[in-house]
Parts: sequence; structure tokens; C-alpha cells
Amino acid sequence: MRKVLVLAVGVLALAGAGCNPTSPYAARVNGGTISQGDLNNELTAIRSDPAYLNQIQSQSQVIGAGQDSFDSSFVAQVLNRQIVFELVHQEAARRGIGVGSQDVRLARADVASALGGANVLNALPASYQATLIRHSAEVTALEARLAGVDVSPAAMAQYYATHQQSFVQQCVSHILLASQADAAALRAQIVAGASFADAARSQSQDQASAANGGNLGCQPTGRFVTGFEQAVDGLPTGQLSQPVQTQFGWHLIVVTSRQPLSLAQAQPQIRAALLANAQTALTTTLRRAESRASVTVNPRYGSFQIRGGQAGIAPPTAPPSSTLNFVPASGSVSPGAGSTP
Repeated sequence: MRKVLVLAVGVLALAGAGCNPTSPYAARVNGGTISQGDLNNELTAIRSDPAYLNQIQSQSQVIGAGQDSFDSSFVAQVLNRQIVFELVHQEAARRGIGVGSQDVRLARADVASALGGANVLNALPASYQATLIRHSAEVTALEARLAGVDVSPAAMAQYYATHQQSFVQQCVSHILLASQADAAALRAQIVAGASFADAARSQSQDQASAANGGNLGCQPTGRFVTGFEQAVDGLPTGQLSQPVQTQFGWHLIVVTSRQPLSLAQAQPQIRAALLANAQTALTTTLRRAESRASVTVNPRYGSFQIRGGQAGIAPPTAPPSSTLNFVPASGSVSPGAGSTP
């Protein structure tokens, strides 16, 4: 449901490039090596956390057809992002841009916000958390330098002081249905006295929230898909919405409460707002770096191609792209199992 569900959000699902030339490689980038162990560690981390895996799978095919396998197109996406973030690291190093403890602390809040909450981040393996946070910090530092944007604590405090009314956390519940007619009929039942939570448990097609009576938790503004977000923003607290359509279906929505965010809680949103116009400079720099980079991809995972100015990995056509056997790296966390949250 939330915008954070896409794997491509900013820093999600990025593994660090290693420097172990003796390990079988997944990709080589300007002399740096992303080992198969790096790639497998990330895939293990994704699979070890059912909540995180569920978020990603809602937008992309992750698991392959065979036992202990991943979809090869998904693996190519993950490896491609590893290549991009290795280029970010190299570009930051070339420009003398480092990250300090303050950058890491703020980046942790950014990553937690992007993933949908600290509970999702904390459920990931500690080493993978550190990787996500480090890459987030490097991206922000490079992006800010390229655009000449001040994202210091003082700059964020000043922005918060002048935009405080914009930083509100909204606690939301919903019921997802297949059609407008179904939503309208159920709305009539709830208005007549039926329990919203009971209706969500028995009829909502969003199984993750249905188990919690439709509760989606509390999120800052701007965290839901557009149509849903607009309905939430315009809905008085405690009032049941009319049926709302998104790409997922038809929703009945209730905002159960709203609370102002503190400066610390609002920092991810503030940094995003300050950097809102910085993406172009970062994209231009990375495309230039990709076009000039020497990139070699292990044929097992596909081939690195540049077409129409866009660089990326084309997954292999043989073996079939539906599966790619997965062998955990030594010392990695075993994939877990469990229901979606």
C-alpha cells in the first residue's frame, strides 16, 4: 500500500560492494568487486524478513519457481542497484565526500522511514542495516554536494520552524475491496453499526492489514499512494470515507488520530524536502559515471548494457529467467518463514 513498497525507493535493497578479489565475482566496477557473497548476503537478508519480503513482492516478482530460488529478473535488479551504489561510493570518494556519525544517525532515520518504520529496519540482519544506512548517507552527501544544498541540523531546524504545520503523523485504517459496489455496500453496513475492524478482518483483500482490523499504523503525510493520500488528507478524524479508488482496488478509510511530529521525527521528511530539486544533478552525474565506467557482470546474472542513455543489467535468457538457484554465502543468515505483517 505505501509508497515504500517499491524496492527502488532511494536506498532500499542495496548491498555493499566488496573488495575480496578471490571470491567469485557478481560484477566488477572500475576495478572494484561485488562478490557473489555480497549479492547472496543481500538476497538472504531480503528473504529472512517476511515483512520486508512482503513489501518488495507487492511490486516485483521475487521468488523463483524452484526451491531456494529467486526470479532472475529480480536478482538482476538487485545487482544493478549494487553497481549504481558502488558508483555512488566511487564518485563520493573522488570528490572527497565522506560521511560522519551525524550523517549515519540521520541516514538511519531516513532508511527506517523509507522502509515503513524502525521495526522493519530492526528486523533485518545488523550487517544489512549498516549497509543500507551507509549507502543512504553517501547518496545524501553526494546529492547535497552536487546541488549545493545545506542539509545540516541547523538547516533542518530552520525548515521545521517555518513549516511545522506540515509535519503531522496520521494513524489510518482501511478495508480493501474489489469493486465500488462492494465498497459502497460494506460502507452502508458500517454506517448502520457494523464493526469496521470486524469487517476488515472478514472482507478486506489486504491480508496484511486485515489481520489487524484494517490498521495500517501511523505514518507521516505523503507516505501513501496518491489517491489514497489525498483521501486521507481530506478526511476528518474518525469519519468513514466514501469508496476511494487506487490501483489496488476500492478502499474504505478511517483516520483514527493525528499527532504533530517532533523535529527528530520529521527529519526524514525535511531532508527529502530540502533535496527535492537535487535529484536531477545526481541522476546526471550517475548517468555520466555509468557511461564511462568499466563494468563486467558475471554471465550467470546477465549482461550490463547501455541503451538510449539508460544503463542496466539484462537478465540471462538461459537458464530460464523464471528461476535462479540461490546458495547462501558462508555465515549468512538462513532465510526465515512467517506470515506477512
